[in-house]
Formats: sequence, C-alpha cells, structure tokens
Amino acid sequence: MPSTAVPVFNFTVAVTARGEWTWTFAPGVTESFDIPGSTYPDDEVSHTYTEVDHQTVILNTRWWGSFTVGEEGPWDIPTPATQGPYELPVEVVEATSALSG
Repeated sequence: MPSTAVPVFNFTVAVTARGEWTWTFAPGVTESFDIPGSTYPDDEVSHTYTEVDHQTVILNTRWWGSFTVGEEGPWDIPTPATQGPYELPVEVVEATSALSG
C-alpha cells in the first residue's frame, strides 16, 4: 500500500492508502482489481470482446486508508475517496495470429 508522511508542527502525519479500480467493460460486465491496469501488452487488467466494434469502458476508483499522528494510531479513514466515472472510448479490433520460430 502506498504511504506518505508529512511533518505537521512537531508531529509526522502518515497516510496509507489502498485503491480499488472498477472497470465496466460492457453493460453487465464489471470487474474490480487492486491494480490500476497498464498499457498493452500488459494484460493483468483485461477483457475479451467477441465482436469488432467501438466500446466505451467506464472506470471508477475508490481509495481507502488509515493515518497515524506521531506514534498514535493508526486510525481508519471511514469513508473512501472516489474518482470517476471516467468514460474511455476503445476501438475493438480483431486479433491476428502470428507464427514465430
């Protein structure tokens, strides 16, 4: 989990966060991951479409966390921070096979 510490007066405030990325690939097709995903060819976050078409993928992110002040805590942050929805246009193309030797 990512963490950051900031000096505030005579204390250090440290915040630790955990993210969840929820992708809606098509109506009724939603998956959540603890990683944001990355660009091709990384396929840890992926979806296989059955038809060539233009799609709109929707992304929502939620962040949970906790914090400490000096040596006190940690205390949970009770309400997650949210980002999104973000609409991402995607062009679905047909995969081609290739032989390699």
